Amino acid sequence: MNAVRYVTIAVLLIMMVSTQPQAAEIDTIVSGNNSFAFDLYERLGEASGNIFYSPYSISTALAMTYAGARTITEEEMADVLHFAGDQDEFHAGFSDLQQRISESTAHASVTLNVANSLWCQEDYEFLPGFMSLQQERYAAHPHLVDFVTKPEQARRKINSWVEEQTNQRINNLIPQGLITRLTVLVLCNAIHFKASWETRFDEEQTRDAPFHISPDATVMVSMMRMNSSFKHCYVDGFTMVELPYANGSTSMVVLLPDENSDLENVHDRITWPNMKTWLHCLDDARRETIVVGIPKFSMTMRLDLADTLAAMGMPHAFRGADFSGMTGTRDLFISDVIHKAFIDVSEEGTEAAAATAVIMKRGGSPPHVIADRPFVFLIRDSDTNSILFVGRVSDPTALSSE
Repeated sequence: MNAVRYVTIAVLLIMMVSTQPQAAEIDTIVSGNNSFAFDLYERLGEASGNIFYSPYSISTALAMTYAGARTITEEEMADVLHFAGDQDEFHAGFSDLQQRISESTAHASVTLNVANSLWCQEDYEFLPGFMSLQQERYAAHPHLVDFVTKPEQARRKINSWVEEQTNQRINNLIPQGLITRLTVLVLCNAIHFKASWETRFDEEQTRDAPFHISPDATVMVSMMRMNSSFKHCYVDGFTMVELPYANGSTSMVVLLPDENSDLENVHDRITWPNMKTWLHCLDDARRETIVVGIPKFSMTMRLDLADTLAAMGMPHAFRGADFSGMTGTRDLFISDVIHKAFIDVSEEGTEAAAATAVIMKRGGSPPHVIADRPFVFLIRDSDTNSILFVGRVSDPTALSSE
């Protein structure tokens, strides 16, 4: 067994199937997005430590960018991101997906805000078709800024917009130095999610308890406990339990590996096809009374995804790019893909936020399920099938990564 075992966090919303005229089916888009979510997890999971990100945010920002991709750049992005079908049908379907997520999570106990924006060099010529698609399909309205003479002012404006859209949870998304006079376009997605548990954890039941981060290392955490009725099942080395939120459809799904197991050894099994099968098992389970315990935790993580995405198979988006669908010429390339995500899990519920910026330049007595060791958890909506957040916690007491 390796010295370090990991906790994986995956936050999902599951989308209902819908067929729209001249639009890709939502389940096809969701399946693609979720496949990318776990392809990316496989890459990020190679490193030790905590992980947290929003694949839905990343997919959305890159879908907006994909609208302008052509030739080999378009082919590589479609392959890596699992974007299927004709461009027009794909973007129409993605638009439907965003609407269905909004409808699925509409409830007084749930806050879900998803917003998109474009930040364009004020005197730069973009094709009308590209700009109209962004507004029609992604509600991404253009903001004219002066990257050439006022790059720092433009950077602050973008970061301020992200802060506002994420309830101040994502700050300083784009650090100094990434916006330069060569920047022409920044495509942004921001997402903020907040939900109360169906049955809240009693704060008086929260106690300091050991969390075994490895066979030889233990830290003390604030462990929340509850004795209530939940769906749970055992699949492929994991005990799964579903903790519903108050809206009745969204839930957190905890996947706790066997006590003597090492999550690193089952890393390769954490794929979307397997996760989909495991969730079917949980959906078929009956609710029964068990004792559940999960640690309180909060973390923030920043990721620079350019090298990762290039290594996954879309290098031409970063060098030798063809985004002529944006401008009519092959003068733009992606210089950076910046992502930042935040999550807080407490007795009241869960709050999560994330943002992604694509910068373009020229050129987890009754049975007990106590998460006192590495575990996997997901947040999902039983009406949908779209990954919104994915993460990993190896130590709930570890400091946030800015």
